[in-house]
Amino acid sequence: MALQKEFLLPIGIEADYWRVSRVEVLNGVDVSKVDLELYLDEDARRNGSRPCELYDIRLAGFTLSELEAEGMNPVALAYQKIKTYEGGQLPVSLQDALDV
Repeated sequence: MALQKEFLLPIGIEADYWRVSRVEVLNGVDVSKVDLELYLDEDARRNGSRPCELYDIRLAGFTLSELEAEGMNPVALAYQKIKTYEGGQLPVSLQDALDV
């Protein structure tokens, strides 16, 4: 499970594989912490390369009650919310990213 969308890194190299590495659901608060890693591509991630970038995102509307009601995996819900995320913590919108 990941997202794919090209992003030009500040060093001039394109990376396109976005992967949620951690989801922390804060009980009693309508916010969760998500670590999103950007790799050059899927092969780089699978071969053990370190991510090019790491983003620490706060997602609203992500509660334990929501997870229980939907019967959802927290990582799957994080990907859904990242695709609609409009905050300033990401360098690019991932609304049109492919699910891979």
